[in-house]
Amino acid sequence: CQPVAIVICGGAALNVLGLLDRPTQDVDVVAVARQGEGKLWLEEAAIREDVRRLAAEVAEDLGLGSAWLNTGPKELLRKGLPRGAETRLAERDFGSRLRVYVLAREDLICLKLYAAANRSGRQQQHASDLVALKPTPEEWRLAVEWACEIDESSEFRLSLKRLLTDLGHEDLAYYIEV
Repeated sequence: CQPVAIVICGGAALNVLGLLDRPTQDVDVVAVARQGEGKLWLEEAAIREDVRRLAAEVAEDLGLGSAWLNTGPKELLRKGLPRGAETRLAERDFGSRLRVYVLAREDLICLKLYAAANRSGRQQQHASDLVALKPTPEEWRLAVEWACEIDESSEFRLSLKRLLTDLGHEDLAYYIEV
């Protein structure tokens, strides 16, 4: 297997950074990374066939679901990660062939807010993670601004307003135009 570098988010990222300590059943890959021209480049997440085979072996050995290593959040790279996210990545090596880049706390808060307001499933887990992270007022503001930038639909904005109100942030919800 050739070396691989991935960028992760979600519960696994929160655990790797020590921000939360909770069980998770998967690793969400938002992008693959490559070094070039003295810079880190993020590209659309695609799990190579050799990595997929190894992931299947790990799943079998550990009794994990077949999608434990997944590219579910890859559309976020196309929509646009929070500004400067690639400059805040934490780097972890797992052996000589796996390098994992982890989105920073402020970026994970943005993604968690988006996921909690998005009607794609597991909203309660994302909202619980947000509450446990205890974002600062500035982190909340940045997360709301970013979420509104990447999804301008009235459905999403209404859902975001409801979520913020439910979480006790009516002050932020007030400014979201539907």
